[in-house]
Amino acid sequence: MEEKRWISRVAYRKHCSLSVAGQAHPCIIHNISLTGLLVEVSECLDLVEGTRVSLLMEQFCPECILSEIECHIVRRSGCLLGLQVSAIDYDTFEKIRDILVALIPEKGVLDQEIINLLECKKEKNPDVQ
Repeated sequence: MEEKRWISRVAYRKHCSLSVAGQAHPCIIHNISLTGLLVEVSECLDLVEGTRVSLLMEQFCPECILSEIECHIVRRSGCLLGLQVSAIDYDTFEKIRDILVALIPEKGVLDQEIINLLECKKEKNPDVQ
């Protein structure tokens, strides 16, 4: 199977909640990247790819009592959900970036990935300055 990812992903474990249609379900993050996460929901939910969800993390970063990452499901295998980030606040993004910088051994890789990510977004929406 060909690897489609062009963003570094690292193992990271954190207990949090997955909000689906306003109802919170306990889950655990297993890995994290700038653009997605792999989470395991404590009870297998009947969710399909494309479903919009929010990941809620208490005390994730000092600036936020509750960090919320809006996502949609891109993969599902039993209780494991692959989530792609749709929207994230700056402080939570910076905390994830700090975690990745600490866990990715190659220096400069993450900075280049951020540049590539921004260039990709600009190509998709050329009106963005």
